[in-house]
Amino acid sequence: MDKARWQKVEAVFDEAMERPAEEREAWVAEKCADDAELLADVLRLLHAASDSSDFLESDSPEHLHKVLQSMVKEIDEEDMPRTVGPYRLIRPLGRGGMGQVYLAVRDDEAFRRYVAVKVIKRGMDSDEILKRFRMERQILASLTHPHIARLLDGGATDDGLSYFVMEFVDGERIDTYCDEQRLTLEERLEIFGKVCSAVHYAHQNLIVHRDLKPSNILVTAQGEVKLLDFGIAKFLNPDLAGYTMPMTRMEDRVMTPEYASPEQLRGGSITTSSDVYQLGVLLYELLTGHKPFTFQTTARKEIEKVVLEKEPERPSTMVTRSGTESASRLRATSLDRLRRQLSGDLDRIVLMALRKEQDRRYESASELLQDIDNFRRGRPVKAQSDSPLYRTGKFVRRNRAAVSFSAVIVLLLVVTTVLSVQYATRMADQKAQTDLAASKAEEVTAYIIDLFNSASPDRLQGREMTVRELVREGAQSLERGEGVPSELSAALRNTVGAVLTEIGDTDRARALLEENVRELRARYGSDTDHLDLAEGLYRLGYVLDEGSTRSSWERAAALYEESLAMYRRLVGYPSREAAQVVNDLAVTRMRLGTDSTAYALLEESLAERRALFPDGQHKDIAESLSNLGTYSARMGDLSAAERYYRESLTMSRTTLGDSHPLVADNIYNLGSVLYDLGLYEEAKELLQDAANRRQDIYGAEHDNTARAFSYLGRALLAQGHVSEAERHLRRALDVHLAIHGEISFFTAMDQMWLGRLEREKGRLDVAAQWYTKAVNVFGQAGAEDWAAIYQGELASVLAEGGETERALTAYRRAVQIMSEAWGNTDTDLAVTRHEYARLLIEAGRLDEAEIELEHSLDAFLAADMADASADVRLTLARLESARSRN
Repeated sequence: MDKARWQKVEAVFDEAMERPAEEREAWVAEKCADDAELLADVLRLLHAASDSSDFLESDSPEHLHKVLQSMVKEIDEEDMPRTVGPYRLIRPLGRGGMGQVYLAVRDDEAFRRYVAVKVIKRGMDSDEILKRFRMERQILASLTHPHIARLLDGGATDDGLSYFVMEFVDGERIDTYCDEQRLTLEERLEIFGKVCSAVHYAHQNLIVHRDLKPSNILVTAQGEVKLLDFGIAKFLNPDLAGYTMPMTRMEDRVMTPEYASPEQLRGGSITTSSDVYQLGVLLYELLTGHKPFTFQTTARKEIEKVVLEKEPERPSTMVTRSGTESASRLRATSLDRLRRQLSGDLDRIVLMALRKEQDRRYESASELLQDIDNFRRGRPVKAQSDSPLYRTGKFVRRNRAAVSFSAVIVLLLVVTTVLSVQYATRMADQKAQTDLAASKAEEVTAYIIDLFNSASPDRLQGREMTVRELVREGAQSLERGEGVPSELSAALRNTVGAVLTEIGDTDRARALLEENVRELRARYGSDTDHLDLAEGLYRLGYVLDEGSTRSSWERAAALYEESLAMYRRLVGYPSREAAQVVNDLAVTRMRLGTDSTAYALLEESLAERRALFPDGQHKDIAESLSNLGTYSARMGDLSAAERYYRESLTMSRTTLGDSHPLVADNIYNLGSVLYDLGLYEEAKELLQDAANRRQDIYGAEHDNTARAFSYLGRALLAQGHVSEAERHLRRALDVHLAIHGEISFFTAMDQMWLGRLEREKGRLDVAAQWYTKAVNVFGQAGAEDWAAIYQGELASVLAEGGETERALTAYRRAVQIMSEAWGNTDTDLAVTRHEYARLLIEAGRLDEAEIELEHSLDAFLAADMADASADVRLTLARLESARSRN
């Protein structure tokens, strides 16, 4: 096809595309009645265009691109102008209904800058098209915004064709960028917010874009957003309205129907809310991977019928109904979690933007952006009716990390009410005591509500207070005794102290609860039992139990025992509160290593809870089963641990629902034990689920979330996914450092696993550095047993890296610590002695090696470990062989 022929085909095709879809073929047949070849060529293009509504976009679909390519491949590159004004054209970037866009560079050498040059098509320079072209240039000239492509220059070519010059945006369309980068929902909302900012700026300048769609929004590699193509934009300013084309049949020709608002399809009045509708379509697509409506054909009548008569599905329903995992994978999450993230406020925000009635949508992009910001900050959104219950529910989610903590406040208030009533009914003068307890609980509740009200937006003058700040403020008020009746002070301290513990502020919680116990002992004396004191002892024990040192756990156990004895005298048996203390005391005993005592306590707690709940289905029973799983895992009975965890998981889901923290804990525990069983694939899936759930419940910066991601990193490392494992382990370490500081058991554990990861990568020097840090931190944190174990691993890494002397020193230190802590018969010590002896033999220190081997063999023989004993005997034979050679 020669140049002249192509220009004729293109002119007829462009004119056809300006007509309604259902009229095009008939019009072309009449237009080309005397030229069958021309008719065939134009119809080929029309049929290809019918497969893609984005035909006129610069990044048209691949199959259509091939059609065009096959028709124009014979056209010489000289068809493209070489220069336009001072700009040298490099290559075409795209084509539209009235112009061609080229990549260009300024050619006068005054400066070198890549730009995009839009030149009006030859044959398209009618008065109407020229008016629209000038209007687009005028709009661009009036807009200066970081997220709108800037106008740089303009003029006319030597043969009179109008052009203008814009900044060149080297980027991907927004939907492609989000998917290729696998952006999360939060990251997509952040990028979408930049689009809203640009559209809002245009609205402030009285401009409606009218063609917002993914191909008109590019994102650079640096994540910068640029809004393009104001070709059919409209001035709302009456003084500039003359620049805007009347959008009657011309709108049919140039708008993109899938993104058109109902009023655009009806030919109604266009306002800023029309852009809001298109933003809603875009947001729907970014969040779900689908458009809000499905069209059977591209015919105008079909599109109009669907958009005007059907309601879009909720985004959360769309991703569920689609039944594919691709949308969730491209959003770095699971399908279930994606559905949960979309359900609720995001559903409401998107559907409000897509309402068919203009006056029921957001009035502007600014309003839509504000509601998205409300959602991201956990504030009430406009798309939800402002009922008091709803606004209260949203307040406690003002930041992601606050969700569960605020739920803890509510939970503890309920517990305070229930326990106060329960305790009172067991005392003399039952009716009076019940009324007194209920009144007291009501006063406590009222005080906490006042505390929440103190952080209302009006009081804070727009500043957001986090739940952490909120509870700390309450704690400070209690410490100062400001307006707190003495009869409520203990209950309030117990409640606020428990919440401070849950949000990780253990120092302030401990100080508050220590003062509470001191005051209660002084008030009631050493020989008097009281429920406030029993609870205060338990709460103080609980916060000490959250510590990472043996001395802290020992004191927690003593407080638990005192609290338990008091509950038994006050409440009797069976008692839910006493059973809870027994349960937590058992966990502490496990931490202290008194496992036989721990097991008896767990059995006692389970029996008491089954007596309290005879049907056998209760969350407290599920908790006891979970802790028995933990005990079994510690004892090395992994099969029993798996059985307990699975039973607990089933019961907790039945009694609490799928989103409860105990469900997440059981999934985490089950994943951990399956990891220990070597079932890495199932373990990985469970740990990923647990990590996601804990992040939803506690927030990204919480200790429980970090522990889940740490274990997930270990499972990934076991499967050889080193890079992904490192990401999760470093994330866990960062959170543990922020919460616990440098000297912490959990910090040391993350460092040790990073050492193992670096060893896997073959970077032994870096691995040794991590192990050294971990060993030192374990020691300083009071976890000498763990320090001893990983001192041995450090020695092994040093030996593997050829640092024999450092390795021998590390082994010697490990043997010393382990023998002092556990005695010479410990089998873990025997393993370390054997490794130490092997390295001593290599170093030629045979007498020392023989001593270590004899200790190792004695321990293995005493434990009846035949295979390990045989390995030691082989090493002894090597030693004798080495002696004979010397």
